[in-house]
Amino acid sequence: MSFNLLEPEENRVCPPTSFRCGSGHCISYSFYCDHRNNCPDNSDETHCIFPSCANTDFVCDNNRCLEPSSRCNGITDCADGTDELKCVQCSDTFLRCSDGKCLHPKYICDGTSDCPKGLDEVNCHFNSLGAVCDNEDEIKCDNEICVDPKYVCMLDYDEYGNILGCRDRSLLRNCDAFQCPSHTYKCLNSFCITIKSRCDGTIDCENGEDELNCDVTCPKGCTCTDLSFNCSGIDWDADKAALIPSDIRYLNMSSVSSHTSEGASIAETIFMNPDNFTFIVVLDISGNNVKELMDQPFEKLYHLKTLYIHTNQITTITDDVFKDLIQLKYLDLHGNGVKSIDEMAFSELAELEYLDISANDIEQVDTNIFMDLTSLKTL
Repeated sequence: MSFNLLEPEENRVCPPTSFRCGSGHCISYSFYCDHRNNCPDNSDETHCIFPSCANTDFVCDNNRCLEPSSRCNGITDCADGTDELKCVQCSDTFLRCSDGKCLHPKYICDGTSDCPKGLDEVNCHFNSLGAVCDNEDEIKCDNEICVDPKYVCMLDYDEYGNILGCRDRSLLRNCDAFQCPSHTYKCLNSFCITIKSRCDGTIDCENGEDELNCDVTCPKGCTCTDLSFNCSGIDWDADKAALIPSDIRYLNMSSVSSHTSEGASIAETIFMNPDNFTFIVVLDISGNNVKELMDQPFEKLYHLKTLYIHTNQITTITDDVFKDLIQLKYLDLHGNGVKSIDEMAFSELAELEYLDISANDIEQVDTNIFMDLTSLKTL
């Protein structure tokens, strides 16, 4: 699946809710660490840390977990197709390709090569180049296969996960002005997909919009784009907190008013624990009268790159607060009234490039606290 990416420019700064690929392209944070390569250089999947699979699961090469029954069943479930490779044995009617893939007989001589070196398309008898279809009601694909015209600008799949109609996708072009039937979903300036393909966990539209805003309700007062929520400055309560999805990528909770007692912990202030957001990349909880960073609030946030916790009332930074933030690049702690920082507080932040501890009450700083900040550029 290819994406229409925001093209790179020298020194481009991506929008706040976007991930900047190593190539310079910008993609939505919603596509960061989603088991699919969306950046041209695959940098959106390079440093992902996914939960461990069960011992009985089949693990795709991209680390997605599958039930054992999904292995070698003729249906591709892994985005990289590894669940259908290196199969020891296929059903009697299936063709076993040289890479171990089991191929249903209906894909033999269908004009699309599925096996290495095109083994499934050998000794086939197709319509001669330029010949009309035998059935005048059919339409010809670019690969000379004739299909029902109902598949023009209509992307749908059979039970094995292969495209119905022209498998070479030649009928899915030039669909900008095509009017999709009411029971389908139209991709942006493109073809139609079935309603069942909307929010099914598999990207079908070229820009991935069919998998955005799924099971997501934007809390009142927030501005939400896909998995990016900006709730800065609004009245906050537990009901709104319950609407924040666990797979959120960008969350701005700065200066929310939750009517809690002054000097509360993060969980008491925003009614949720940040450590539930496994794949969050940007988190802003500044200006919330937070006094204590207790119970390791950022535990297992391995993907967090930017953290704003400035303008609170945090007086002590202990040595275990940031220990799991192994990809953190930007940390703003200014204006808290911090009095002490444990010597090992920053010891796990080898990727940190920007650190702001200004406007605090630190009388003396032990320079050893910066010893492990080997990537630091701005202090």
